[in-house]
Formats: sequence, structure tokens, C-alpha cells
Amino acid sequence: MGFEYFPVELLVVIMLYLDSEDILSMSAVSRAWYKIAHGIAPLLPGLTMKVSVSVPVDGHAVIGPYPSWPFPVEVDFSYERGVRRFTFNAIVHTMVLSDCQGINDVSALGGVHTLYLNGCRGIFDFSTLGSVRNLDLSQCPNVVDVSALGGVHTLYLCYCPNVVDVSALGGVHNLYLTGCLGIADVSSLGSVHTLYLTGCQGIADVSALGSVHTLDLSYCRNVVDVSALSGVHTLNLSYCYNVVDVSALGNVHTLTFM
Repeated sequence: MGFEYFPVELLVVIMLYLDSEDILSMSAVSRAWYKIAHGIAPLLPGLTMKVSVSVPVDGHAVIGPYPSWPFPVEVDFSYERGVRRFTFNAIVHTMVLSDCQGINDVSALGGVHTLYLNGCRGIFDFSTLGSVRNLDLSQCPNVVDVSALGGVHTLYLCYCPNVVDVSALGGVHNLYLTGCLGIADVSSLGSVHTLYLTGCQGIADVSALGSVHTLDLSYCRNVVDVSALSGVHTLNLSYCYNVVDVSALGNVHTLTFM
């Protein structure tokens, strides 16, 4: 019996166990297999393929289409300073734009699943990125207003010196604020699962953070009273020189204190 006579149900099961390259190869066997590969795309939302996209002189990068590939793609433009704008002819899962200094408009990127914009100094408006699931804005000096980013699942704002108000970020699951020296009020972040406040020396009151699962307060030298943090699972108090009394932290599962 030839492969073309395989039951559709069996082919679907086989494809569910394959990686992107194998599915791409199978989809090229016949029109029938091509249709099956496209049909199972909704069942494998995490399956992606890395693609290369050239950037022309005018900086307008066109992503796709990829007729033989029904799944989302990953694109890496890291340090590509000539890229300025995009046309999407494919679903983009992951987009890496680290240190792309030519980008100043990200309004078209709100549909990307995972987006790296770390080190992009020309961007001022991030209000359209609230639907991105994983977003890295570390070392973006023009990040000020983060009120639209409360729906992001994992958010990196490390070393964003102008971020002061984080009151809208209580719904973020994993929040990284390392080196954000302007932040003083974290009372709204008690529902965050993983919270890194490393080196945020403007923070003194951490009494609202007792329900955080993983909390890093290392180098937060203005923190004194940690009695409210007994419910934290993993707590880092390294180099918090003003923390003296840790008697209330006996129930913390993993405590780092030096």
C-alpha cells in the first residue's frame, strides 16, 4: 500500500508528533498531505519555523507568505539597524528586534506572541502592545507609560530608568523590573507570580508582596521590614543591608540572605 492511501486519521496522529522541518517535508509529498498539514495547524499553536527575511535599502521588511508552511514563524532581526517597518503576509509567533535603532513605530506588532524590543531607543509609544504575551522592553530609555501593558503575561522592563508608575501591572504573571531606580510604590504588585525588583533602591515598603511566589529584592537597600513576606515561596534578600530581623521568614521555602 502506498503512502497516499494512509488513513487521514493516522496521518494526523503522526504529524502531531513531528517537528516543524518534518511537517514541512511531509506537506510537500502531495496535495492531500499539504491539506492535512494546513488542517492541523490550529491543533499545534506552539509549532513554529525560523525564517530569514532580508531587509532592503528602504528598511521595509516583508514577512511571508510561506505557502508550504501553515504554522506561525519566528523572525530574528537582532542588531539590524536598517529595518524600519514591516508588512506581514504570515503569522509571526516570535519576533526579535533587539537593538534595532531604526524602529520608532511598533503599532503593527500587537499581534506578535513573543516580542523582543530590548535596546530599541527610538520607540516612545508602546500602547498597542498590550496583547503581546511575552514582551521584552529592557533598556528602552523612552518607556514611561506602561499602563497599557497590564495584560502581558511575561514583561521585562529591566533598566528602564523612566518607568515610575507600575500600578497597572498587577495582572502580569512574570514581571522583571531589575534596575528600575524610579520605582518606589509596588503596592499594586501583590498578585504577580514572579517579581524581580533587583536593585530598585527606591523601594522601601514591601508589605503588599506577601503573596508573590518568587520575589527578588536583592540590592534593595532601603528595604527594612520583611515581616509581611512569610508567604513567599522563593525570596532573595541578598545585599539588603538594612534587613536585620528575618525571624518571620521561617515558612519561606527558599531564602537567600547575605
